[in-house]
Amino acid sequence: MRPGRGGLEAILRECGVELASDQYDALWTYHQMLRAANATLNMTRIHNFENMVLKHYVDSLLVLQFADLPSPLIDMGSGPGLPGVPLKIARPDVHMILCEPRSARAEFLGQVCERLGLENVEVYAHKLGPDYPGQVGGVVTRAV
Repeated sequence: MRPGRGGLEAILRECGVELASDQYDALWTYHQMLRAANATLNMTRIHNFENMVLKHYVDSLLVLQFADLPSPLIDMGSGPGLPGVPLKIARPDVHMILCEPRSARAEFLGQVCERLGLENVEVYAHKLGPDYPGQVGGVVTRAV
């Protein structure tokens, strides 16, 4: 599959992930930001386009086929925003909290949220523990 917005959409659709056109656009923008930042922040060891789509974005979004997302939802150990950013793109109604204690990655997440115009999302740049100051409906994570 050729890298590009069309390829990203085709792979997601083949895996049963259906989004609106503007959501595919947002995911493509996120993908480009992740690839650009990866050189300095080392956020993923996966570099092949198709593998990135399958192992990052499809993997993040498949939960939508099995469960309704509670809100607010914390993405614990968000790293580069996985699974939180793809989930937020797919479900803009969910209040998403991206929990990432590493400051450079938290800053990247803030840039992603701003560039994509994601609303009702916050970056919690601390470790998640019993001192978390809020109430949440659920926690999602991929690689803690």
